[in-house]
Amino acid sequence: MVEQLILTGIMLLLVGCLFGTRINPAWLFVSAIGTSYLTGLIDLESMLVNYTNSSLITLVLLILVSIAIEKTTLIQRLAKSLSNGSLVKSVTKLGLSTAFLSSFTNNTAVVASLITAIKDNPNHSPSKLLLPLSYTAILGGTITLIGTSTNLIVNGFAVDAGMAPLGFFDFTLVGLGALSVGLITILVMLKCLPDNGKNSQEVVPFYLEGKVQTGSKLINSTVEENGLRDLKDLFLAEIIRDGNRICAVTPQH
Repeated sequence: MVEQLILTGIMLLLVGCLFGTRINPAWLFVSAIGTSYLTGLIDLESMLVNYTNSSLITLVLLILVSIAIEKTTLIQRLAKSLSNGSLVKSVTKLGLSTAFLSSFTNNTAVVASLITAIKDNPNHSPSKLLLPLSYTAILGGTITLIGTSTNLIVNGFAVDAGMAPLGFFDFTLVGLGALSVGLITILVMLKCLPDNGKNSQEVVPFYLEGKVQTGSKLINSTVEENGLRDLKDLFLAEIIRDGNRICAVTPQH
C-alpha cells in the first residue's frame, strides 16, 4: 500500500511539473525514474532493461529518420502540388498524402515539413488546411505498427509479457477505418473551419546581376544548354556579351 502511494505521488508530481513548469521534460522523467529507484519501487535491472528496450530503440531510430526527412525538400516539393484545385480536392489530397507519410514516419516531422507549403499556398486559406493536416497525421499514425510511438510501446509490453509480437499491418484495417471516418467528417465540416483569408504576401519585382567568370562552363554554351531558360521565379531579361547588350534573349543566345 505504501509503495502504491509513493508511486502515485511521483506520478502526480511528474504530471504537475510537466504542466506547471518549464523544466526540460527529459530531466523530469529521469528524476521520476531515479526517485522510483531510490525508494525501492524498481530495481536496477528493471530500469536498465527499459532503457535498452527494442521498441524504444526503434522509436528513437524512427525519430532520427524523420528528422532527416524533415530537413530535405522532398516532402515540401510534394506539398506544393497538394493545394491545387478546389478546397475539397485539396483537403482530400492533403489528407491522404499526410496519412500515408505519417504511417511510416514520425507525425511531427510530417506536419513540420508540410506546414510551410500550406502557409505559403496562394489558393486556399491556410486556416482551412491546418486542422485537416493535424487530424489526418494523427489518424495516419494508427495504420501501421511504427506509425505512432504508442503502438511500438504496446508491442514492447506484449513481448515482455510473453505474447507474440504485433505484426506490421495488424493495425491497418482498424486504422484505415478510422482514417476514412475522420476524413469524411473533415470534408463534411469544411465550412465550419475558420477562414482567415489567403496568403497575401506582396510580390515585389527585383533584378539580379551575375558575372560569368573566366573558365566557367557557361562559356561557349547557349542559354538553353546552360539551363537558364524557363527558370522558376526568375526570368533572364538580358545578356551583356563582349560589350553588346542583348535584350531580347532567345534560347539560342
